[in-house]
Amino acid sequence: MTALEPSNISRWSFLGSQRSFLPSQASTEELRAIGAGYRSGKTTILCRAGVLLSHFVPDNLGFLGRASGKDMENTLYETFFNQVCPPSLILDAKKLGQTGRMVTLRSTDPRRPSRIYMDYIIDREAGKAHFAGGDWGWFGVSQAEEITRDDFNKLLGRLSRRVPRNYALLEFNLSGHNWIYDEFFAGGDCTFDLSDSKTLYKVVRKGNHIGVVARS
Repeated sequence: MTALEPSNISRWSFLGSQRSFLPSQASTEELRAIGAGYRSGKTTILCRAGVLLSHFVPDNLGFLGRASGKDMENTLYETFFNQVCPPSLILDAKKLGQTGRMVTLRSTDPRRPSRIYMDYIIDREAGKAHFAGGDWGWFGVSQAEEITRDDFNKLLGRLSRRVPRNYALLEFNLSGHNWIYDEFFAGGDCTFDLSDSKTLYKVVRKGNHIGVVARS
């Protein structure tokens, strides 16, 4: 896989927990989750991962979303467009329906730009998934505690793009033992000793999964 090292984006700095979450040559687990408290940079690192996977993997197609459409504008879109993605990387950005976006980004191959489809995940009135299409190389979910394991599995089913590696990326608020805990952390050491103030995050690896939890 093309290297996705943080040093390639010279303006960005990373917390240790964020570095552990990012795919890299040394960390290639395809299912990745990061959990922490509010305003801890989780959405930022999710959006940065999407930019890196788009820029350094030409002709990639990813999905970036959140459970509800009403939460997209002031959270995910605000972070991606106004705080994370360099404007020089954006070739085109189109609206899809009321809440969706399709963003075309420059890649390392000028002939093969990548795209990110952004939209909400759950149509609660219809009781079914809202997102369209597939053939994704990666997807990222913000506030993943808002979706169910079934929603997660449906998203996994869209990872079929022929790229060196497909990734499922989640960021979530810590909320006890839910499906995310079972999927990424059960059986691993993800609790903090109150007497140890130096440990700021922990990493649990389980097969093709990596879970990162940051001290709140």
